[in-house]
Amino acid sequence: MILTGYVRRLDVAITPEQIIAPEVAAFGDPAVLAMQCCADVDAGLAQRTQEGDILVLPAITASPHPVAQSHSEHAVFALQALGCAAVICGDVPAWWATQAAERGLPVLVQAEAVAALHEGTAVRLDLERGTIGLFEVGTSLADGQAWQAAALTPAQCDLVRRYQLLVRMRRVADEEDYAG
Repeated sequence: MILTGYVRRLDVAITPEQIIAPEVAAFGDPAVLAMQCCADVDAGLAQRTQEGDILVLPAITASPHPVAQSHSEHAVFALQALGCAAVICGDVPAWWATQAAERGLPVLVQAEAVAALHEGTAVRLDLERGTIGLFEVGTSLADGQAWQAAALTPAQCDLVRRYQLLVRMRRVADEEDYAG
């Protein structure tokens, strides 16, 4: 499974509650989730993020709150509503990365890539191999700079594939005005 997108970068580690505040998550409205996603950390993130972008940040840290694991699902939905196709970070609790992948949001842990990737850089992710590379039309990962992360399992890749298909189907429905 290959994903390509542009880097949207945060330069601070965040918790699921900083991705989306619990009181905002309670609304459940994807538009609100998208506009409020990481708003306290980077107020301009929603304006510069497009569907398919890759969020790059130093870490997603475990929250001290006892409901953190249940709230992390809302954080995943907020990132997806924002348009993020994947996350690259230097560190993340394993349970959070697993929960995100089970909802179609792959999380690749690779600190060197986090340090090297800048806002707006085009990247290519090979989820089955766990590779992160700079994307240039007509080149392969072997031609340019690449980093190795842990690969997603086949089941996780299938979930990401299904989620990406759903996103495309929604886009077509919106563009063709099937809803109304």
